[in-house]
Amino acid sequence: MATLSDTLFMIPRELPTYLKVAYSIRYKDEPNTGNYLERIIRVVQRTFTLIKELIAYRPQHLDFYRNREQLNTDFEKINNTLLKNEKPLCVYFVSAHDDNGAILGNHLYYYHHYKIQGLQKHFAVAPKIVSSQNEMKDFIISVRNDHPDKEIKFVDVVTHGGKSSLEIGTGYQTSITPKRLRKDLFSDCADDATILLDACATGLGDRNIADEIARATPGRTILAAGPSMYFSKPVIQVRKNQPRVVSAVHGFAIFNAYTCKSFSYKTGQPSQYPYVKDRNLKNDIRSMAASSLVRNRWLDPFIKEDRNDFKQQILDSYNQLSEETKTMVIKKICENKSTFNDADCEEFLTKHPLDSCVLSAFRSIFNELTHEVREYPSVKWIKLGLSILNMLQVAKEAFRSLVCRQPVAPLLTNQPS
Repeated sequence: MATLSDTLFMIPRELPTYLKVAYSIRYKDEPNTGNYLERIIRVVQRTFTLIKELIAYRPQHLDFYRNREQLNTDFEKINNTLLKNEKPLCVYFVSAHDDNGAILGNHLYYYHHYKIQGLQKHFAVAPKIVSSQNEMKDFIISVRNDHPDKEIKFVDVVTHGGKSSLEIGTGYQTSITPKRLRKDLFSDCADDATILLDACATGLGDRNIADEIARATPGRTILAAGPSMYFSKPVIQVRKNQPRVVSAVHGFAIFNAYTCKSFSYKTGQPSQYPYVKDRNLKNDIRSMAASSLVRNRWLDPFIKEDRNDFKQQILDSYNQLSEETKTMVIKKICENKSTFNDADCEEFLTKHPLDSCVLSAFRSIFNELTHEVREYPSVKWIKLGLSILNMLQVAKEAFRSLVCRQPVAPLLTNQPS
């Protein structure tokens, strides 16, 4: 488990080690000659040049290709030393796909070496550039077969990702999704192995690709980030001379790193898929939040059948949802109206958008979707803003009711708990 010392000022504390590794690679072919003072001055100048390059670096696709080819060469050399290494095995995967420099940019070229050198203190590291989960599986099998007397205790997967996918390859068919996940992807690792998904948002919410992998890989522990991430560090404990990755921290906040979420099951579990995909989640939340009735129960006393503005809010919100979320809303209405089928519920929603069963279903699904993105720091500020807006809307409706001298309608009956 990560401690306060693991998370507090993690990035500033790790930067000197990272810069040392980057310096040794960047200037390995440039000897430091001259007298003692000249060498010190040159080291300082090179270090500041390196820092400037890293800060001002703008990713280029040519860099991605060059760094991928260089990493292939570097990784081959590292793999050739494994036979002489008696430490437990670690497999280190790097995605062949990159579109913004977060995997194969110049600063990430140094990052892979920095991370591998840290892991090599405890493990015999077998790194590999991969473009599909089949390549991952084949490499794991080859490492296991080449070293039958050792177990693969740790797997690190550095790639782009999201709530419902790991973007290993260059196309949709090569990404790892709940629907296409190989159930045996990590079955050749040790029974108690740890797999780190070094990718953004793969642990976001409760229904995500990390949880799906854990459900298909019982006994192993899957570590994944909730929000977006960069610069991760495994937390390693050594017991009886056996290293074990017990957690991982990652930089999303500069000074207080986040702890990766952990997913593990003793036995195989059924998939939670299908659920709302990454590309639809934000739009669906926004569409539902646009309706004041969905996010504001305090408006219930002011709901009347003649409020066409409220009716239109619900209908507009529903029409803008993805098909997945529409299905979730309809199923929730069916739960509230137990005698209805799906077609009946959709017709009922269209004719009675202000019914308590409809509003209850919308609110339930809205809460479920927002719960999935709760790890993002911006969410709490958005919720605070909506709370203030909700109170203003209630005050407005109360004033409107008072001015019109219309009695406040009673709360809708038959409201589900």
